Amino acid sequence: MKCRIGFFFSLFAILYVSYSCSSAKKEWNGLTPEEIKVSSLVIEAATQKEIGNTDRAIMLYDSVLLLDPDNSLAYYQLAALHFENLDVDKAVKSNIKAMELNPENNWYRQQLAEIYIMTRQFDNAEKQYEILAKQNPGKEEYQQLLIECYLKTQDTHKLIDYLNRLEKKYGINKNFTQLKYRLYKEMNRQDKAANELKRFVKQYPNDVEMLSILAQMAMQNKEYDSAFDYFTRIERINPEDDNNIIALVEYFEKTDQWDKREEYIDKFCQSKTTDFDSKNMILLRLYADKLEKDSVTMQRYLGHLESMQQLHSDQENLWRSLNVTYMLRSDMPKAAFAAEQAISLGVKDFQIYVNLLFAQNTMEIPDSVILTADTMIELFPDQPIPYLFKGVNQAILSRKQEAIATLEKGLSLSGNNKALEEDFCLNLADVYHENEQSAQSFEYYERVIKLNPNNAIALNNYAYYLSLEDRELDKAEEMAEKAYTTASDNMTFADTYAWVLYKKGLYSKAKQILDRFIDKKDEWSQTISQHYESILQALEKQQR
Repeated sequence: MKCRIGFFFSLFAILYVSYSCSSAKKEWNGLTPEEIKVSSLVIEAATQKEIGNTDRAIMLYDSVLLLDPDNSLAYYQLAALHFENLDVDKAVKSNIKAMELNPENNWYRQQLAEIYIMTRQFDNAEKQYEILAKQNPGKEEYQQLLIECYLKTQDTHKLIDYLNRLEKKYGINKNFTQLKYRLYKEMNRQDKAANELKRFVKQYPNDVEMLSILAQMAMQNKEYDSAFDYFTRIERINPEDDNNIIALVEYFEKTDQWDKREEYIDKFCQSKTTDFDSKNMILLRLYADKLEKDSVTMQRYLGHLESMQQLHSDQENLWRSLNVTYMLRSDMPKAAFAAEQAISLGVKDFQIYVNLLFAQNTMEIPDSVILTADTMIELFPDQPIPYLFKGVNQAILSRKQEAIATLEKGLSLSGNNKALEEDFCLNLADVYHENEQSAQSFEYYERVIKLNPNNAIALNNYAYYLSLEDRELDKAEEMAEKAYTTASDNMTFADTYAWVLYKKGLYSKAKQILDRFIDKKDEWSQTISQHYESILQALEKQQR
């Protein structure tokens, strides 16, 4: 494996060095034959090196040294070539010889330092960079290379001492201050780290970045008064600094100043330099753990979302977040509006459409539900949910045959989703009964109960419809009792159970069931009232 290092010279530079290094006596009208020969060899060697003929280049540079033993350039180039051939010892010896012949040449010394770095001889590299930095006190490149070398050798104390010397000579430097701060932090010298920052801000009092770091250090140390002083200074310099505003939110939270905390959260939400997603991420970090458990937290979060409606009206994720929050609060009109806004911005997310369907369905606007469901079926043809909502609302509009067709199609798409299959079958059972197709209706009720023996609605409806046809009354009683036991405070279930008992001639027991709701008689439907009158008449006739 070859490894190329070093610097490339133009032919002009090569010739210049070769001429200057020659000790041969010049003829009065030009170069000596030795100089001409050396120059030719140097040019040929450089050419061979450039085209990758490393061994040929080495041979040519060796020939140069036979004619001109003090040619530092030849040694320098040989060092690079030997390193390419992975002969590190020869590379180092050649490079050192070049430096001995020309100790002031920075390129030679830097190449030796690079060889040491690449062979992980960091201590030796450090010595070379120290010399380069000393020889070139105003050259930042060598200062930086030496600093990097100190970092590689992990010679922290020597590095800090060097940085201090540089600062003493050139003045306080932000990069050096940050590096010393990091080094002291790694040494667990928090006091020293803080002092470096304090020295810097004393000279540069408007540097927000450094003031912010000092503020965070004070917060970590629970030095809240000092932290607030730094935050206040930053706020005076830049009142719109969003990072500082969020830091103040944390400060007010730590110091139990909740009204101020909310004030600064709202200030952050009104920032014109931070996008909605970043704001919402911060809001969720602040509120998420209590969002669904505490109504006050929910209201605060919602209030901040609503405050951003005008500023971020074109951000689909704002409307998504509003939609979800309104859904959690059961505010369906606003949930529907937020979903519609998101969709108008181009959102084609399945869940946002489901939320819109649910909100419209809860608001009992069948035409809108069907329209939304149709859009969803076009966008998501393999999803069963829109068929469920559409079929139910077609049934509400007494479009029974359409409802049956829609629900059957949705059922065929439900796959292995047992919960969805149960919902489709239950609705099909109800619609088939309304369409006076009892056989199909009872078939689907049976299927629901097989899927879920505790489905109280299916048990109740099936029992009631059997009783209307005076069929399988024992089975009807068993199902009605089970539904009633599951929810004994449900007046509809109680009525079904009482009516099945009535059909079986168990009038006293039927009356006992409905008597439990006698104090709510003004809430009874006309059907329940009629059933109760029939039970009373049957009892009276029985007692004669």
